[in-house]
Amino acid sequence: MINTARGSLLDHDALLAEVKSGRLYAVLDVTDPEPLPEDHPLWAAPNALITPHLAGS
Repeated sequence: MINTARGSLLDHDALLAEVKSGRLYAVLDVTDPEPLPEDHPLWAAPNALITPHLAGS
C-alpha cells in the first residue's frame, strides 16, 4: 500500500491489521492525523515506512 494522496482516504485501523499480519507493506507519505501520534503502532511496524509529507515530490 502506497499513499501519497490524503491520509483520510485510508482506514488506518484496517491497514494496521494487514501490516501486523504481514500481508501488506505500507509506505505512507500522509496520515490522518498528520503526523501520527508518537505511540501509534504503525511507527513500530517493521514493514511500514512513514515519511514526512514531502516524499511525493
